[in-house]
Amino acid sequence: MSAFSGFSELFGPTLASSATSTVPTSTLSGKHILVYFSAHWCPPCRGFTPKLCEFVSALRKTNPNFECVFVSSDKDQAEFDGYFETMPFLALPYADRERKNALSKRFKVGGIPSLLVLAPDGSVVTDDGRSGVMEDPSGAGFPWTPPTFADVFPATLASKAGPVLSSSLDSKHLMLYFSASWCGPCQSFTPELVKVYEEIGKSRDDAELVFVSSDEDEAEFEK
Repeated sequence: MSAFSGFSELFGPTLASSATSTVPTSTLSGKHILVYFSAHWCPPCRGFTPKLCEFVSALRKTNPNFECVFVSSDKDQAEFDGYFETMPFLALPYADRERKNALSKRFKVGGIPSLLVLAPDGSVVTDDGRSGVMEDPSGAGFPWTPPTFADVFPATLASKAGPVLSSSLDSKHLMLYFSASWCGPCQSFTPELVKVYEEIGKSRDDAELVFVSSDEDEAEFEK
């Protein structure tokens, strides 16, 4: 993929700011962008849109370095116009259906409503902005950058011989096994996984597997 050359690459040269006016897409430069895939015919969209509108209006008071762009899946221009009229943000012009389809494909939008957050360089910060709006309506944590693996992975791990520093795995391929003893399919799969793990260990030392337990208590986990 070529280097990102600006939001005009994604949205074209202009965006709708109302049914009758436009603004240059260049005004998005340097900002985080909420990209909102939605349509008026979609009941979950109609339920979420007012919450997003409230969020955007509130966040503008404290954060000037963001914008929201509506990408419509409405059935016609009139439906788009009526829906967009309720939104305090920008929109991809409805007539640009080719670019709308390209955006849906690029960001793998499988259903609506869908809210992505893009960084100023065009990279995806999160594809779950909808949860961000619902769980953080004040925007205190915006742009909701997900924690890295290093942020959530513990510094030490359990082993039969005692604690092991996670840093000892830095140069290895890592498998994470989410399982629990109360789970029937887990009970069937675990012995097979043990066999494969032991075979891998006979021929290479650049792989490790870490069990992540969903057991109900410490005793069940230890067993």
